[in-house]
Amino acid sequence: MDKYDPFEGVFDEYDDEELYWAMLNSYDVIVNDIKIEDIVITDVEFFIHDISSKVKKSSIDILIAYFEETEEYERCAVLLKIKNDLDD
Repeated sequence: MDKYDPFEGVFDEYDDEELYWAMLNSYDVIVNDIKIEDIVITDVEFFIHDISSKVKKSSIDILIAYFEETEEYERCAVLLKIKNDLDD
């Protein structure tokens, strides 16, 4: 049986570096309340979530899966707490 890949086909338009920055930028916006305006003035204005609407649990799930893959478990714990605090 093949290992489940939560990213299969989802981010095909991103190269590895763009995906990395998209994850970090979305994390900073969701967790650290960094303003989107402060990120879009840089050269790395990639996000994995829809920045024009409220963050969804599915976006947080993607972030958690990514940071599990990179073994950044502290980030996963923070994201899980935020996810559990979100309204459905």
